[in-house]
Amino acid sequence: RGKLEACQKSLTGYLEKKRSRFPRFYFVSDTALLDILSQGSDKDAVQSCFEKVFAAVNRVVFKGNNIEAIMNCKRGEAEEVPLLKPVAAKGNIEDWLTVLLNEMMDAVK
Repeated sequence: RGKLEACQKSLTGYLEKKRSRFPRFYFVSDTALLDILSQGSDKDAVQSCFEKVFAAVNRVVFKGNNIEAIMNCKRGEAEEVPLLKPVAAKGNIEDWLTVLLNEMMDAVK
């Protein structure tokens, strides 16, 4: 039982660090956050995370098969917002989601 509690405490601390780096993670459950963190480098699987952290985005458009170049944000099929600069989706997901958030705000100014 002690090891399980230590593991849970360690996991909670890890998730808290990720949430402090990207505050929108505070609005998703621990399970959803673990899914998001585990899918960050999979071009297709990562699509499911956007709707969880952005109210008006449920998909992004990558430049071809290159996960490292997000070009547009989409809400359904009808609405698409081109970014002014491509976002490199590499490294820690909380870091590039922050860049994506900033680029989305610049694109709609």
